[in-house]
Amino acid sequence: MTIRMICFVFLLLPFSVSAQSDHYRLIEAYIKAQVDVNRFSGNVLVKEKGKVIYEKCFGKSDMEMGTALNPGSIFQVGSVTKQFTAAGILQLEEQGRLSVNDRLSRFFPDYPKGDSITIHMLLNHTSGIFDYTSIPDFGTWMTLPLKGDSLVKRFRDLPFDFPVGGHWRYSNSGYFLLGMIIEKITGMSWRDYTYQNVIGKARLKHTDVNRWDSLMIGRAKGYEKTSSGSVNAPYISMEIPFSAGAIVSTTQDLAQWTDALYSGQVVGQGSLKKMTTPYLSKYGYALLIDSTGSHRRVWHNGGIPGFESMLAHYPDDDLTVVVISNNGSGSTKIGSAIGSIMFNEKVDIPSAKKTAQLSPSQMERFTGTYQLKGLSEIRIIYISDGKLFIRSPQGEGREMRAESSSRIFLIADPDLNIDYSFDAQGKLVSVIANQSGSRVELIKL
Repeated sequence: MTIRMICFVFLLLPFSVSAQSDHYRLIEAYIKAQVDVNRFSGNVLVKEKGKVIYEKCFGKSDMEMGTALNPGSIFQVGSVTKQFTAAGILQLEEQGRLSVNDRLSRFFPDYPKGDSITIHMLLNHTSGIFDYTSIPDFGTWMTLPLKGDSLVKRFRDLPFDFPVGGHWRYSNSGYFLLGMIIEKITGMSWRDYTYQNVIGKARLKHTDVNRWDSLMIGRAKGYEKTSSGSVNAPYISMEIPFSAGAIVSTTQDLAQWTDALYSGQVVGQGSLKKMTTPYLSKYGYALLIDSTGSHRRVWHNGGIPGFESMLAHYPDDDLTVVVISNNGSGSTKIGSAIGSIMFNEKVDIPSAKKTAQLSPSQMERFTGTYQLKGLSEIRIIYISDGKLFIRSPQGEGREMRAESSSRIFLIADPDLNIDYSFDAQGKLVSVIANQSGSRVELIKL
């Protein structure tokens, strides 16, 4: 259910007709490398100006049965669900049944700081409410069928991440509460309201709220990659993600969802503007707003055990990119790379990595505390037990290895490289993080 943001700046190369004719070939080469090197399994769809220009399936829907993925395969999409929940809330505002300025206390009278928290804050992650998926023992109860107030009790009395409305931090808890608000206002279950009024208005035929006790033709199984092969993804009860991440869909339906959302079939243009306005951290309502070069991008991704999804739309170019994986592969980086390819930005093709043997002093040159240029994000690169690691200030370390005396890469995601440049005296000149063609400078603090 968590979101992972690609905090990179895309560099735009000149667009040309001849380059455009190569887009299919370049996307094909890139995805094939992701399959061969990183074992990508999933579906990819690219739609430009109303026409599907690339659509392919890679891997198995069910490894035990040997069933191949197909264009109609149904995947869990994780936090892409939040767009459907946000649209439902805005529909109710259009009907005069609530306002995004309403206080949480209207719906939960005894919620801590409920008189200060607004629906707007829940929608754009500025409430400060602690994310329940970050509770340390989350993995021990994510299999339980906890509903409504039973789950809210797990996070409602936890310390807030920051003063209400003061900062931004992604929180599934806010979207869980939004689903409950829809139920309180309409008297319907969140699933029934969403299916009838959001999914139904978009005319999606293969999208629904996932239920493990229901038969669903074409539903793909989720897997996780290990060094020795693939294993079944851990079970998660669908009551846990609920309105923050329980929807299943297809690449075709998600492309159609974007068309419906932007054409006014689901919400009015005023509501769409609220969804796509970049508030704190460039986040709107269930959508991130940034750019690939000069091309505005509106997007979101999602992760849930065994699956990763990425849905990106470039409204000024009428371009939509959908990538969904059923083995936890990096759909976000793949979708971002496809966007770069479509705008003629050079993208690095994945290749097998070789590890260089470096001296302790050579490894030490990589270490330090770095800030992503133009952002508040911090990354710490350090050595522990003779190995290199990278982490955020609050996160756990992830091991990196050296490919050369000037490049390191993330073991869990070899497409993420960090390149160092030194002058003749060995002084650090620049540090550039590169992932599938997306680049951002790291400033050493």
